[in-house]
Amino acid sequence: MSFMKDVEELKDGLVLFRRTDVKHANWYCRVRLNDRKKYKTTSLKTTDVNAARDKAFDCYAEIRFKIKNELPIFSRSFSKVAKEFS
Repeated sequence: MSFMKDVEELKDGLVLFRRTDVKHANWYCRVRLNDRKKYKTTSLKTTDVNAARDKAFDCYAEIRFKIKNELPIFSRSFSKVAKEFS
């Protein structure tokens, strides 16, 4: 994807990357949700790659826990985000 740089696949369905469309150098992780062709992207709020890897695995475990226990993964719906934006 064009907005991603320094991409590192940590495991199947878990990607660590930096964004090209922001000024900071923080790391992000993207977790693929199995049952849907959706992704959950989270800012790891660190520029240290080793700390980012640890946080990415924690984020992955948290999302897998939510899926297993049928808890909501996304905290806001698209309509809420769009309303806040406008």
